[in-house]
Amino acid sequence: MKKSFLLIFIIFSLTSVALDYKDFGKLPFFSNVTISPDGEKIAALANIDGMPYIVVTEFGSTNFNPIASLKNEYDRLEWIEWANNKKIIFQTSKAEKVRERTFRVYDLNTIDSDGSNFKIIENKSIYKDKQNSNISKYESISLVDILENEENKILVSNYDPRERAVAIFEVNLKNNRFKKIESPFTDSDGDRVTNFIVSEGKIQFADFYDSDEGIAKIFYRPNKDDSWTEIYRANTEDLATDNFYVGGVDKNDGNLFVYSNFDSNFSYISKFNLETGKLSKPIYSKKDHEITSLEVEDGEIKMVCYERFTRECDLFDPEENGIIRSLKKSFPGHYINISSYSKDFSRFIATIRNSNSPSKYFGFDKKTGKSFFISSQYPQLENKVNSITKVIEYKARDDYQLYGFLTLPQGIKNPPVILFPHGGPTARDRIDYFDPWLQAMVSQGYAVFQPQFRGSAGWGKDYQISGYRESGKKMQNDMIDGFDHVVQNYDLNGKKACIVGASYGGYAALTGSFQSQDRFKCFVSIAGISDFTKLLRSETFFRGSAKINKIMHGDPFEDKEYLDSVSAINYTDVIKRPILLIHGTYDTQVPHNQSSMFYNKIKNSNDSVEYFEIPKATHYFDEQGNRLIMFREIERFLAENLN
Repeated sequence: MKKSFLLIFIIFSLTSVALDYKDFGKLPFFSNVTISPDGEKIAALANIDGMPYIVVTEFGSTNFNPIASLKNEYDRLEWIEWANNKKIIFQTSKAEKVRERTFRVYDLNTIDSDGSNFKIIENKSIYKDKQNSNISKYESISLVDILENEENKILVSNYDPRERAVAIFEVNLKNNRFKKIESPFTDSDGDRVTNFIVSEGKIQFADFYDSDEGIAKIFYRPNKDDSWTEIYRANTEDLATDNFYVGGVDKNDGNLFVYSNFDSNFSYISKFNLETGKLSKPIYSKKDHEITSLEVEDGEIKMVCYERFTRECDLFDPEENGIIRSLKKSFPGHYINISSYSKDFSRFIATIRNSNSPSKYFGFDKKTGKSFFISSQYPQLENKVNSITKVIEYKARDDYQLYGFLTLPQGIKNPPVILFPHGGPTARDRIDYFDPWLQAMVSQGYAVFQPQFRGSAGWGKDYQISGYRESGKKMQNDMIDGFDHVVQNYDLNGKKACIVGASYGGYAALTGSFQSQDRFKCFVSIAGISDFTKLLRSETFFRGSAKINKIMHGDPFEDKEYLDSVSAINYTDVIKRPILLIHGTYDTQVPHNQSSMFYNKIKNSNDSVEYFEIPKATHYFDEQGNRLIMFREIERFLAENLN
């Protein structure tokens, strides 16, 4: 491609400028900013004129050179990472339909940092047989590890026709040659284990999951010549309530660092004794916080991240932790994390973020003591967002303790209200995350309330379990009770309100359209669910397994009466309020017929229902044109119904 230089800049302006969907609907300008192992170069993903690019510059410079882009605007650049000081490895994906089911197909690629030597990482021996080629295509190759001590070698997981299963291959990036280094094995139950977990170049862990039986197992071996030993087993009931994640091996005693929530409402870090099969007492925990990640390096804990209202991380190296403390003093009210660093940690990239300001990336050089601004995630929104977010604690009608977040447009009295439930439903919102969709609504003068209804993740085991089989019931009541709480306690216009949501949030909006239409003037469902029974029966709904779904949501046959009673598709004759439906035909999470069937059934009895079916749009509307359509129609619809 023709090379040109892109000057990354940000305008720090305090001038108030009217913003609309075109500003908030843009894809992130900058993301996945990463530094080379030697600290000499920086690479990032950049969206330029709606197209994703890989861009590279020298450390200390903001003159980024675009080195690669995708030809098809509907394909995705998923992530980038330095394979070595010269070469970048990146993953791309595209959506494909097979028998009315939409899949994402993934490829691995490499390119030199100067834009030369582009290669697709593929095992060409597979393609000698057409059947093998088709199977491999939908298995998708994935990166397992980058071998730091082998400059041009990586480990990948890829389909092996000889095994008729996935195996681990070492790939030479110079000549694209594949060498199998790990084959699937059969455990004592007769199950074939094909998923291996690599840490620091060693294959010491493997796991197995049977979605039909609802059984999960983890295996461990100290060295390659040792036999695999099962160290953990969980049934369906365990998987629905408990977690158990291995971080790595303690260099001092050979036992495992893990985080779990066994016998506890919140997760904690402990050590797993390989001889006794038992967990130690907690060695690290944060009161009322969920552990979300554990990073072990060279046999020692390097970093632990945890969540409550925000996501924060503790670094166990005193020097690195001191850097974080210093940065927090320099950026009060913001949340800091070191997102990438050189091999010797002499240079690093820090991400500075909060809910009302886009993430910003800075480069730091410890040797010189100098720092420099790299870019903003959304430069067009810098210092243009005028909002404030409050943590809300409230009680549900059954006295259950709940939480939420209220974002207010500053300078506007008695604003209309948007009830904005998250997807999942076992997901969550945080106040350290900048959400352009939320801020787009706030910029138009709406107060936005995000209820963390029971069933949400990140608030403890009991909080999540309390939402099981409560869709359309207690979970829905939690949202309405939170709405009532903020309307009663803040200067909000509760008579002008709408429910807006995507995925499960879209389900909540549609459920509100027949349960609470006397309370809200309109409803917006993006990629939402109108028929819970049909969704759970559909093979395209593959979150975990049928057994897990039965515990969390209900059985589509045994619990059909309940699921039908909380599905909007069965209430089209009573729904009279305006509804906006938007769904993409390439949605791999919720089939777009969840919206089209609902629209076709309701359109003759309610002419205020609108449906936008967007060709090739995904569940996340991650193509620029489709995303702008979504933001534009939401802005218009809310203005028409709440202005």
